[in-house]
Amino acid sequence: MTTPLYSLQFLRNTTLQMFSLCNRTVSGTLLFQLSGINQPNYQLTTTSLKYTVASTTTALPASVFGLNSTTKTTASFNVSLDSVASGMLLLSLNNSLLPPRLNQSNIDQTVMSLLPTSTRTKQIYFQYSTISINMSVVAAGLSPNISYQVGLYVMLTNGTFMLLNNLTFWSAVFDPVC
Repeated sequence: MTTPLYSLQFLRNTTLQMFSLCNRTVSGTLLFQLSGINQPNYQLTTTSLKYTVASTTTALPASVFGLNSTTKTTASFNVSLDSVASGMLLLSLNNSLLPPRLNQSNIDQTVMSLLPTSTRTKQIYFQYSTISINMSVVAAGLSPNISYQVGLYVMLTNGTFMLLNNLTFWSAVFDPVC
């Protein structure tokens, strides 16, 4: 008999509990069993449940990505994706190279290689939990009158970030007068 990895404990008047499984590598089977002093009074409707892991070569979400506004020290971007996703904007000087893929483990090294002084390189993470809603993402701490580029990255099921789209823009010389 195998030792259970996880257990759900039902206390008095508890009729339902939920759990989630995070496994991105192999398909398998979940096994269920009853235990405890009241075990003879209950019955499981199923003792096993098979699950499959989706392919890691899933299609990339479609994106709409554009510059909304700029000031001397900020830029606002509109991001729309056609699926739920975690993403990142990687902002750097216009003449630096945006990598097509980023591993979570080497993002900091990549940012340092884009610019020796990373004061002009920014990483902005976001969670996109609703499909087809236009989200505004703001980059702050920019330098005035500089040509920047920004890449829109989406996290894949294997934990890497894939470049979906990119654009270039200039930060403003003067803040707009209202």
